Amino acid sequence: MTEGLQGGQLKLLTKSQLHDIHQATLEVLKNPGISVNEPNVVKILDDMGAEVDFDQNRVHISESLVKEAINKAPSEFTVYARDPKNNLRMGGNRVYFSPISTQTFIFDLETEERRPTRFSDCENLVKLNDFLDMVHGNACSVHPNDVSEVAAHAYMMLACAKNTTKCFRGRNYGKQVARDCIEIAAALAGGEEELRKKPDMITVMNSVSPLQHERKQLEGFLEYLRMGMPMCISSEVSAGATGPVTLAGSMVVLNAEVLTGIVIAQSVNPGNPVLYGTTANIMDMRTAQMSEGSVETGLLNIATAQLAHYYNIPCRGSAGSTDSKVLDMEAGYETALNLLLATMAGVNYIQEGVGGLDLTLSVSYEKFLIDNEILRNIERAVRGIEVSDRTLAVELIQKVGPGRHYISQKHTLAHLKEEHVIPELADRKKYETWESEDRKDIKKRAREKVKRILKDHEPEPLDKDIEKRIRDIVKKIEKREVQR
Repeated sequence: MTEGLQGGQLKLLTKSQLHDIHQATLEVLKNPGISVNEPNVVKILDDMGAEVDFDQNRVHISESLVKEAINKAPSEFTVYARDPKNNLRMGGNRVYFSPISTQTFIFDLETEERRPTRFSDCENLVKLNDFLDMVHGNACSVHPNDVSEVAAHAYMMLACAKNTTKCFRGRNYGKQVARDCIEIAAALAGGEEELRKKPDMITVMNSVSPLQHERKQLEGFLEYLRMGMPMCISSEVSAGATGPVTLAGSMVVLNAEVLTGIVIAQSVNPGNPVLYGTTANIMDMRTAQMSEGSVETGLLNIATAQLAHYYNIPCRGSAGSTDSKVLDMEAGYETALNLLLATMAGVNYIQEGVGGLDLTLSVSYEKFLIDNEILRNIERAVRGIEVSDRTLAVELIQKVGPGRHYISQKHTLAHLKEEHVIPELADRKKYETWESEDRKDIKKRAREKVKRILKDHEPEPLDKDIEKRIRDIVKKIEKREVQR
């Protein structure tokens, strides 16, 4: 099992403030309530004792229903990978990273021009993420624009099943898409019963802020819940647009939406694994665009982690994407800052952890590697400084004495790699050396390494019979008429 990083060092909200957000949320759940736009879900909530206005699909949820659902949701659970060493144990202060997913544009590795994404990019990026040591969970990082739209989700699942031994993400857009993804996941797991015992993917159910749950998301949600699949229940409230401009106010909207999702999940399948999730951000009032790279997005991740821990439920956040359109200083500082904040807050499952550019619309091959190196530095930061007889090294200091160096000491060789990050992409040479050698910047170095990885890295092959079964499922889906 992958250990991940140990987060949880950073807390901004006091217990009293978390209680205030919770109490404010309970008031909102009673009045005005939540719009739940799927009749079967409305009926389920009605049967559970929620107050329902069937004409408006408006649901008013009591404190007792919220408390009951929170108590039923597990505090820890495992997502299983094709290779057991890549299993993820969600909960506590363990932190895992997964890549950006399903973007529609990519910066071409050869031309460097922004273009629509292809299925070959799906396979390449899943393979690349399979290689990266700081990417614990995988995903199809782009949407294939060169295949039938009716089967695009199936092609994304195929790319993941074939090119990684890490667990990955399913798609959720309606009943049929969910059933297709479950069928492919079951083929990979060895059948539906094995999938129930050892779920091999995580799926997201997003609310529509403010205070709405959309029909197609809920339809897919029900299918996954009936199979006992782990679900990220997330809100993408945007402070100043779909939520109050105050971050505390937007957290109330987020909390109401996520808690409603948890109530639905535990009503359909008590004990179903869920992640308390966020993709919350702010709206830039000058451009009317959502900002994923803002420091406020980082603060919302911290608050989400604290609320999830308050409820003793594992959490999902979104950090690592940038508003910048290119690999520049803005991309670097936005990515590093928000990944560090989310990690130190103890967000268990950080999506968008590597690769995202351009307000999450685009990806960059090179940024996957650069972000992986950022995560190595973050891992070192959250490990902190060990203070022990071994690390205090008093005997060594006495032996070396004044005016001598430690370079040739056995202690240096023994502890160098665990104490110091040795970067593969960052350049620490002096200017004259850099100028005389190659004058390459970090993007060029990353591009060269991406090409080497895609050429040399071979993920553990998928069993041929399983691959054929999955390909047959994809072909079957491709023959359907596009649903309008």
